[in-house]
Amino acid sequence: MTNEEFCFKKELDLARKKFISDGWITLYSHSCYLENKVSLTVFSYLVTNETVCDKCMTDYCWDISMGSGRIAVYGDNSYFSFAKEGIEPIIYVKEFKTNGNYIRYNDISEELICYFNLLENCNNKQNRKYLFIDDNGDTDEVIIVTEEKVSMKLKYLQEYLAIRKINLIICFDFVCQLNSDLCTFDIEYKDDVKNENDLVYNAQIRCLMNDYHSLVIGKSLLKHGNIKTIGCHYDIKKQYENFIVGYDEVGNEALLTCERTAENYFKLTYFKKEVLDKYYNNPSLYKVDGFSISSDYFSLKIDNNNENYVAVFLVELSCLPYKEQKYWKSFNVSPQSGMGISKSYYRTMIEGNWTENNEALDLYFKDLYEEFDRLWSDKFGWTLFKPLNKEQKYVFASLHLLPNNEAKSFCELVQSMALLLIDCINDEITKNIELDPGDRGIIKLKKFFASHHLTVSPLIEYFKYLQDLRSCITPAHRFSESNKTAKKAIRYFGLNLDFSNAKEVGNEIFVKSIYTLNTLIKAFSLK
Repeated sequence: MTNEEFCFKKELDLARKKFISDGWITLYSHSCYLENKVSLTVFSYLVTNETVCDKCMTDYCWDISMGSGRIAVYGDNSYFSFAKEGIEPIIYVKEFKTNGNYIRYNDISEELICYFNLLENCNNKQNRKYLFIDDNGDTDEVIIVTEEKVSMKLKYLQEYLAIRKINLIICFDFVCQLNSDLCTFDIEYKDDVKNENDLVYNAQIRCLMNDYHSLVIGKSLLKHGNIKTIGCHYDIKKQYENFIVGYDEVGNEALLTCERTAENYFKLTYFKKEVLDKYYNNPSLYKVDGFSISSDYFSLKIDNNNENYVAVFLVELSCLPYKEQKYWKSFNVSPQSGMGISKSYYRTMIEGNWTENNEALDLYFKDLYEEFDRLWSDKFGWTLFKPLNKEQKYVFASLHLLPNNEAKSFCELVQSMALLLIDCINDEITKNIELDPGDRGIIKLKKFFASHHLTVSPLIEYFKYLQDLRSCITPAHRFSESNKTAKKAIRYFGLNLDFSNAKEVGNEIFVKSIYTLNTLIKAFSLK
């Protein structure tokens, strides 16, 4: 141990910084090391009265101890919410002894929790976190509680102090006991009281029974700021992002705010298809169809019926939380010749004709898939494709046209389509038909068609190659030259080995799947 460590130089530097580090402040901590010869304790409380605060900072002694300060009942049965006027605990160190068990944990001021409406994420009482949920449903860690430490994100504490116009006092108590025989540096006895800027402490070094003792006890003051400067999360001032709506007179991109104004009402803005990936990839949180994206936090009208872009009326974006607006801004593209809203969007959303079909292949397929199952059930009393379980419903909801030639997305599309068209084939088709041992889904389906005197070879061929393609491709796209099944499937779909035409082939898979369902509707006279 060095002289600086013995005198707690590092810990005092932390006290001068009010125990703030990397945007977090320590409200409580307790640790021991060197066989309990060194003890470091930090504890804090709120001071709700400026006069009381000034008085507190004239003395280095703690005003309340850990676990105290909350409820006071006096001899005349008078009741007080706080034991000491002007002092309010923010941390409650709770200890219980019951049936030989000792339970200890740290609690947080309930008023603080309620002010931010924090969600408790709890493993146990000794280890938990408090989360703030914003208007987009995203969470932010505000308080982290362990048995040894309680930390809070500074910006939230600053807001809380400012809105209530109260201050925070952080107390500290550092103790070190060092055997004189082990001391390798000169010891200078002292008993000093220091009163620095918002910091008061007593530093002692003394000798007791052949041991050197270093003790530092004191307080650091964190004053409240101005709430108008700091800002309040209750502020309802809406922010609006600017989006590209065209070009100015010199050919530069023209930007307009998405705020709802008469000038902006019929302005269109466009986005890359990739903007939807976030929503398709989280089907438990978002629902995407041809005309909207919806969640528990917003609903946005969009035109999703164009193959290469998403069109949105500018003012519709104002319904999004600002963070979500910025996300969309990152996919914003300049309008090009031929861009506009789709025919189905115009007839459905503008004219109010809700019988209009989706134009986009992925949306059309999903509508047709659900309609096909209803028509089949009406005729046969059971569905050709088994009802989707929860996980499969997510697969169905996330199914969409590929925005690019990415291998991973293409593989997921093939797997999803094979799941919906092959794996979900209902075993009801095996009734009243003769099967051979080893007959599986596609063979069963072929024999079912034959039992109805139907020859649908192109459909069976499509199912077979779709299944083979699923079996042989991975995002790493390493194909074995000796795998004839893989080569035939790749040749059937016209897929380049480097996935350079994956988007085009993905579109063709939707086309073939739509053709398959329409062929079956016609063959079985479902309409």
